[in-house]
Amino acid sequence: MPSPFENPVIRYGMGFGSAVILTVVAFTVLDGLARWIVLGMAVLEILVVPQILKLATENAAETA
Repeated sequence: MPSPFENPVIRYGMGFGSAVILTVVAFTVLDGLARWIVLGMAVLEILVVPQILKLATENAAETA
């Protein structure tokens, strides 16, 4: 049975979804430097999470 993480739409969707949550929290709860740090984390979520999920899927396929 194939993993849902093999689909790039799912991988990027997960990163984008968590980035949206971080952005909402940054603008509704935080201010100053804390807001900028959380917004930076949101950018990292969009860029890094799909790559990590891709590597995890590839490693799981190799071990199976």
